[in-house]
Amino acid sequence: MRSIPNVKAFRDGQIVSEFLGLQPELRVQDFIRNLAPSQIDLLLEKGQSQLELLNWKEAKKTFQQFLAKSPNHPSGLLGLLKSEVMLGNFPEAKLIFDEFPSSAEYAHMELIHLSTMDY
Repeated sequence: MRSIPNVKAFRDGQIVSEFLGLQPELRVQDFIRNLAPSQIDLLLEKGQSQLELLNWKEAKKTFQQFLAKSPNHPSGLLGLLKSEVMLGNFPEAKLIFDEFPSSAEYAHMELIHLSTMDY
């Protein structure tokens, strides 16, 4: 008795990729490889970890590298904004804040009252 494989990959409870039926080995290897985080994803994760470790200077550098590869990415911009605020770079932070794109990150940003800060 043979069964048809139905392979599904999940991330955060959602199907992110799938295939049905017997596939050649190279196709299965590509399927698995495509599920791994990209270099850009790893760079964003690195910046977020640096923020958690309160390593503001390194986080700023990492988010700048990330944004060079993925401009205007809300998570990258939010990380850079937080880094700039924590480093006391309020004019730079205000520029990011003023140009921040509509996104889930914008809706969940912590209240930062840059307009009332003296710089």
